[in-house]
Amino acid sequence: MIPALLSNYAPTDLSFEKGEGAYLFGNDGRRYLDFSSGMISLARAAAPEALFVQGDAMAMEFADGSFDAVTIGFGVPHFPKPETGLAEAARVLKPGGRIAFSIWRGKGSDGAFGWLFDAVGRLGDPSVILPPGPDAHLLVDSAIAIPMVANAGFVDVRSSNVATELWVQTPDSLFDAFDKGAVRAASLLGGQPIAQRDAIRADLASRTKSVGIKHEEGYLVPAPSVIISAVRSQVPPLIHATEGL
Repeated sequence: MIPALLSNYAPTDLSFEKGEGAYLFGNDGRRYLDFSSGMISLARAAAPEALFVQGDAMAMEFADGSFDAVTIGFGVPHFPKPETGLAEAARVLKPGGRIAFSIWRGKGSDGAFGWLFDAVGRLGDPSVILPPGPDAHLLVDSAIAIPMVANAGFVDVRSSNVATELWVQTPDSLFDAFDKGAVRAASLLGGQPIAQRDAIRADLASRTKSVGIKHEEGYLVPAPSVIISAVRSQVPPLIHATEGL
């Protein structure tokens, strides 16, 4: 899917299996940006030839028009202000450069994230809620995503549904993936009493067994997502990257 959206770039440049930061492609090679040193360590193992930069995607230390393409693997939901982060991506892109980023589908979706929120709603302690923060799944709604990306300085904005999957080693591992590998979802699970945690774990394991596909000594679990792609406009964006900082 990503190579089709960024067809001018070699597929090997477009692998971001590890880390949720941003890859930036220019004439002098590829850079990986993330504020987390732990994510940088994961990404370095997946793309050792890239140059790794620990920094803030909301205020990148790159000159205007430095890059030909930017990809962000499930990182936009972590932006405190998505519109500001997207405008910053537009700033560092050359006019005509391309962006592509991915968002997991959340509540109500038929897959891992939908299962999680459904199980928590039915089985969890209602007094435990998500900590304050931006809606991690907001931009799966094309009616919201397309104008936001356009206002940030992009044209030809497209939203594509993708049938992505997660691999887990055992049915119980899906709970552990959220509990140990997520951010806000981990807080939601971490605040649950033991009995509720056990019930949610069992519910996710049951769905993994019934819907997941056995694969390589584990299970492939549906986790639908959306990929949004666009082209950097030739004119300045309506939103400036410094707004709201």
